[in-house]
Amino acid sequence: MTHMQSGLRGAEVRIDCTIIDGPRSPAHVIMYAEAKFKLQSTSERDEAVGQIWQRVDQLASDQDMRETWTVAIISHNSLQLWQFRQNQNRCKHTALLPFSLSANSAGFQMICRWLISDPQALGYLPPHLPTIHIGNEVMRPAAKVFQNSSAHNSANMLNGKVMVFSGTLSDGQQAIAKLPATEAYLDREVRNLKRIARWPELQNCVVLLRDIGRYDNQERCMLILQPVGCLIPYKIEIDALLDLMKQFAGIVGQLAARAFLHGDLSYYNLLKHQDTNDALLVDMQTLMTLAQAVETGFTTGTPLFMGWNVIRKKGHLVSTELESLFYVFTFVVASGILPWRHTPFEDHNLAATVFDIMASDEFSARDLKRVPGVCHDMLDRLRRLFFSPDYATDVTPERFISELHL
Repeated sequence: MTHMQSGLRGAEVRIDCTIIDGPRSPAHVIMYAEAKFKLQSTSERDEAVGQIWQRVDQLASDQDMRETWTVAIISHNSLQLWQFRQNQNRCKHTALLPFSLSANSAGFQMICRWLISDPQALGYLPPHLPTIHIGNEVMRPAAKVFQNSSAHNSANMLNGKVMVFSGTLSDGQQAIAKLPATEAYLDREVRNLKRIARWPELQNCVVLLRDIGRYDNQERCMLILQPVGCLIPYKIEIDALLDLMKQFAGIVGQLAARAFLHGDLSYYNLLKHQDTNDALLVDMQTLMTLAQAVETGFTTGTPLFMGWNVIRKKGHLVSTELESLFYVFTFVVASGILPWRHTPFEDHNLAATVFDIMASDEFSARDLKRVPGVCHDMLDRLRRLFFSPDYATDVTPERFISELHL
């Protein structure tokens, strides 16, 4: 059953997972996992339920306000709804119901009732938006904009779990409030932001520290940051994207001139100003000196966007920072895809996977079918800059920028 075939519309569809019985069966409700099993078979159903629990664990890491998770198990003529309770290893389910798209189908009626029910009945809790106190001022968040740096199966190895809120300060200005995972991480970022505040060349391209606030009248401190940026949209015009990448490469050069590297140039840390095409770098707790960066075995960053040298724990370099920029650029033009996105960092084959793909002359055509054809030649030039065919560790910002053209 597809979303359109069901007659259901809009953003209020709330099934978390859909398990279907065929590799090509469409099920575009929100997210789906495929499990080939017969609903009448207890052992195979139990195996599928185990797969659902794994998916729920993945979802739960980014949505800690959830209590329960809804799953639809659909075969060609039957349906069963399951509800999983987070952190209690408990679940309940409906009876096995006959299912078709007929209005008289008990299964179809059940899933329609489920989808239009109150969100809180399905396990959603209203998001807790804290009151953030900044001295005698108050910041009132409007939204929780980001949580948990393990997004995209790419946990930042220093950050752990963070909460980030956008909101309005007492003077009407927009700001970001960031609650780091620990006091140690907060102290590290404050120290780095204060250092950057003394570097005039970086004042307009880094999210800077405005103040320290308190989270919900608790002792926990939050960073109050400005200006507010946004993620680079996948549909951005290619000329605007190239301009942003040139700006970020320039920032890499400016940091290197100060004998520092950022250490985590991922899609989630390379923002743009909300109203302009100006680059904006965030998350400065990973900032490191060049002396720290070259230490063998020292690794930080987001694995999906790590340079090959970093994946192999051979140290960070200016060249690996630029390689990360290349991967972010590729990620954007491919609408959120990199060929090795399904290979976890813990998998020792990740380095081999990345090298096999990047050293291939068929890189663009084979692995990036969603990339506009106009970008293929440029992506191949950038690939050869780092893998030509030997791996390069001496790419400079100037050389990288020179290849950013159609």
